[in-house]
Amino acid sequence: MTTINIFKLNNTYVFKQYLGDPALFKQLGDYYNGATYRFEVPPDDLDKVQDMLQAAGYDVDVVKNLSDFAVTIGRFQKHKEILKNCVVVEDVGEDKVFLMKDRESVDMALRQGAKKYEGDLFK
Repeated sequence: MTTINIFKLNNTYVFKQYLGDPALFKQLGDYYNGATYRFEVPPDDLDKVQDMLQAAGYDVDVVKNLSDFAVTIGRFQKHKEILKNCVVVEDVGEDKVFLMKDRESVDMALRQGAKKYEGDLFK
C-alpha cells in the first residue's frame, strides 16, 4: 500500500502524489495547485481528504516531525531530480532547502549530494 505523507505548512496541509486514478484526481481537483504541483488542503477539509485517499487504497500519514524530510543543497548545484520529489523549496542564504515528499525521496536526494537540513525552517 502506498503511503501519502501530509505536511502541515502554516495553516494548510500539503502533499505531493501522482494519483493514477483520474476519478480520484477529479474528486481532489479543487485542492490541487498546478503552479506548485501539490495538493493544498485547509484544516477543515483534512478529514474528508484523508477519507477519500484511504478509500482509494492509500495509507495516509500526517507527519509530525517535518525535519525528518528536510534536505539542503547549494543554491547553484544541480537539483532538478530533487525538485521533482519535494513538496516545497525555500532559499536560505546560499542554499536551497527542500521538504521531500517521502523517505525514498530523502534517500535519493542524499545520494545526489544533498545533506540533511538541521535548521528550523520546517519546525
